[in-house]
Amino acid sequence: MKYPTFDFESYIQGYSSPTLLRRLLHIANSPPPPSETKEVENSTDKPTTDKPTTDKPANPPIPDDIRRAAHNLALSTAKSTGNVVVFKKLVPEASRTQDDNNWLTQQSQLNASAIQELQQRLNTSKSQLNKTATLENYRGLGEELRRGGKDTDALRELGRAQAFCTNQEQTFALCYTLITLSLSSSTFSTARSQISKSRSTPSSTPLSLLCTLGGGVADLIDGKWSSAFDTFTSTPGVSTHSELGKLTTASDVALYAAICGIAGGVGRKEIKDRVTGERWREWGEGDTEGRGMIDCWCKGEYGGVMETWDRLQTRILCDVYLSPHYHTLTTLLRQRCLTQYTLPYSTCRLESAARAVGVEREEVEGIVEELVKKGKIKGKRPAEPQT
Repeated sequence: MKYPTFDFESYIQGYSSPTLLRRLLHIANSPPPPSETKEVENSTDKPTTDKPTTDKPANPPIPDDIRRAAHNLALSTAKSTGNVVVFKKLVPEASRTQDDNNWLTQQSQLNASAIQELQQRLNTSKSQLNKTATLENYRGLGEELRRGGKDTDALRELGRAQAFCTNQEQTFALCYTLITLSLSSSTFSTARSQISKSRSTPSSTPLSLLCTLGGGVADLIDGKWSSAFDTFTSTPGVSTHSELGKLTTASDVALYAAICGIAGGVGRKEIKDRVTGERWREWGEGDTEGRGMIDCWCKGEYGGVMETWDRLQTRILCDVYLSPHYHTLTTLLRQRCLTQYTLPYSTCRLESAARAVGVEREEVEGIVEELVKKGKIKGKRPAEPQT
């Protein structure tokens, strides 16, 4: 089956900094197709790409046109925001033109001047014991450092700002800023620390809910599927919040919930109850694919679940949080679909199971044997070779 082309422009427009650049870099730096890799190996001008690890199979490649579009958009975004760190990653020194070098020199000087001015303001407010001004100056300094690509320094200054918060709104605003920046820069220890901090203060304000949503993303990163599902389906009221794009999108949350619920072994009744409730409805309305996957799952249409997964392959690979789990999730979804399909039967032909789930018979045989070994399916191979 030929699936529709992935609409990269529509997909990426829902994000804002800091996650926007992180996602663009993830796509732009993804490994090229094997044929292109071979050509690159024979070239002296090698683009910066993430090499696949040797302990797990490499993901399928993201289409060339999407990688190029992400590279171009990341480059223009870096230049428009003055992010010299990202610019250097995208344009290796050997490939830079004189105009590139001139821009880098000028922008680096502008960034240094802005940081110096903000640092002077911060020192003044601290000497005057002005907590409100000190908080704002720390935040301003952190934002300027982030804008220039110095994420580690930005996290340090924003972390210091927390000591000058005087109310819950300021506390949650800073927590969310730190969560989004630390997740986008893969500083996961900081993200988890801030998520714990936000959870320790009960609140139902939009910013506190966004922090909670960050916890769901962190669980997804860690492969804690059922916990992530619980968070994604029980966090209401922020699907249209202006700050959501710094972390994710409403469409992503709906898809994350569907995938995590099925892969995490959440019962069909619980999934159905959750996604038909008011708390999840606002997310589900934002993504037909996530809703469709759950509808197929709850109706026992397991081939539809896997067809949706296959149709979404490019989107999954473009997602900075889902793509590292691509093969794991593919296996889990197939196992879950086969397990559910075989439950009503005392005997089951592998051909029938393969058709129902939408995978090759040879693959089904291996999956079933693995499920039997793990005790997920109770059964054994009878004398009849086809059952």
